[in-house]
Amino acid sequence: ANVQVRPGGAILIGAAAGGLACWCFKSPFGNTVPFDTFNIHAIFGVPGLFGGLLSVIMPFLVPSCYFSWSSQLMGLIGTWLFAVASGGLAGYLLKLLWPPAVAYTDETYWDSADDLPRPNLSAY
Repeated sequence: ANVQVRPGGAILIGAAAGGLACWCFKSPFGNTVPFDTFNIHAIFGVPGLFGGLLSVIMPFLVPSCYFSWSSQLMGLIGTWLFAVASGGLAGYLLKLLWPPAVAYTDETYWDSADDLPRPNLSAY
């Protein structure tokens, strides 16, 4: 947002985003299994949205900011739409080219650890 954030503020924002990612990864809120088997939403999506929302809020707090909150919000929405569209396209292409033997499991494409809990796929 072209807002000057001092090192202490950057550390605070980064620590808050990291704490939020850890909380989402371990809480039922961030657990989107079986649709997000590696929990990418909690690790990358939620902290990214947190940073994007802070960039929308900062123009209200810093009067010398060159950008308006609306341009930051449009950038956040555009990034979210691109992420959803490109993720959907990648999933569609993977399903089309290499259909999984069992849906919503990583073992189809990746080697997974044996000590991780497996989702109950009977409900899906």
